[in-house]
Amino acid sequence: MGKPLGKTARNEAIKLKATFINNVGVGVFIAGLILPFLAYTKDRTQAPSWSKEYWLLFFVLMIAGLIALGCRVAAHKVICKLED
Repeated sequence: MGKPLGKTARNEAIKLKATFINNVGVGVFIAGLILPFLAYTKDRTQAPSWSKEYWLLFFVLMIAGLIALGCRVAAHKVICKLED
């Protein structure tokens, strides 16, 4: 079909893939960690109790954090494939 990619082009493709994965992780971090926390704490005048709502928030925060960390690790593994 087309010509095979040179080393520089392969490196750029690897960088783009790692950047995409890292940006997905940042998006998950913002959407899953910061926004729910801000929505929960908005208009709160007293400390939250350990209600069902609080546990659900904690669960969402933990899952989003783990997904974001997983994306970061995946991006690091991709970027390690760069050629000298």
